[in-house]
Amino acid sequence: MLTGGEVPKCSLPEPVADKSDNTPAALAIWNAAAPIGGTLAETYLRSRGLHLTLPDMPGANELTVHIMAAVAQAERKAISKRTTEALQAAKARGQVLGNPNGAAALRRAQRGNLAAIDAVKAGAEQRAGELRPIVEDLHARGITSLAQIATALNGAGIVTARGGKWHASSVRNLLARLG
Repeated sequence: MLTGGEVPKCSLPEPVADKSDNTPAALAIWNAAAPIGGTLAETYLRSRGLHLTLPDMPGANELTVHIMAAVAQAERKAISKRTTEALQAAKARGQVLGNPNGAAALRRAQRGNLAAIDAVKAGAEQRAGELRPIVEDLHARGITSLAQIATALNGAGIVTARGGKWHASSVRNLLARLG
């Protein structure tokens, strides 16, 4: 739970849906970092004067959290060191690391970068086709500049293929696809 100032208490690490919370950045960072240990979130929250109480360890104090974070950091370093040493030892034994054929095997199987690029292009073509009637309607209403179209698409709640906002450059790319 988060406590401090006027911050409402929230159960963590479950996502928080309370729109009245006045620390959305802190909660967003916690929700993003919780699956990887929450150390980043804990540091961020402390820098904002908030205190972290772990639901699965309600008796843990700041010292306990610091010790656990230090042990996790040490373990991460130890794993990295062991992995590096194992790869060096394998190389020293003459073992070939990686795919000895490079990307040739992927190209032969037509599973390399070209296939991925073709799949991305096909998806972009499909998305452009879905947006064609909307763009034509905007043009019919006199909305023709790249910035105006971007503003209209964003205003209508239509997101880009990757879920982002429209910009003049993304509209330019869309119009180029539409021909």
